Amino acid sequence: MTISVPNECLDRLGPQGAVELIESIVYADARLSGMPARTISFPHKVNTADMGVDGRVEGANQEGKQGAIKRGLTRYQIKSGKFQPTPSNIRRMLYNRKTLKEKIQECFDQDGTFVLALTGYDDPNPEDKVLKKFRQEQLNEKWLSLILRYVG
Repeated sequence: MTISVPNECLDRLGPQGAVELIESIVYADARLSGMPARTISFPHKVNTADMGVDGRVEGANQEGKQGAIKRGLTRYQIKSGKFQPTPSNIRRMLYNRKTLKEKIQECFDQDGTFVLALTGYDDPNPEDKVLKKFRQEQLNEKWLSLILRYVG
């Protein structure tokens, strides 16, 4: 079953609504894939410093059938509204000054997957552009395992 959300609805989502949407997608993928819900955590603290992560799935022994969950550790950063994946915005999202934010660093150290979900970004080919900007920022090659999940 496929669920479609019109772009104008995605554009109206605030931070809390965006987190709830992505959380619902992740839980649906887990259910469809036979994964236990206890491995999923989305704290819903959108106005609290999150060290770079809005949600996570830990210890997945398989990939989700819908692609929202990757094997092992998956951490999610969710941006609503008109967030643009420019080099400066990506840097601010990932870094505290010159070091990676704690939970993002932990994700990469554990060979996890970092998912950036942009509910208000409408681009026909966002993955290539974001990865190109990561390379322009001269980030370590292992960090290029970023998967941009375009929701829209």
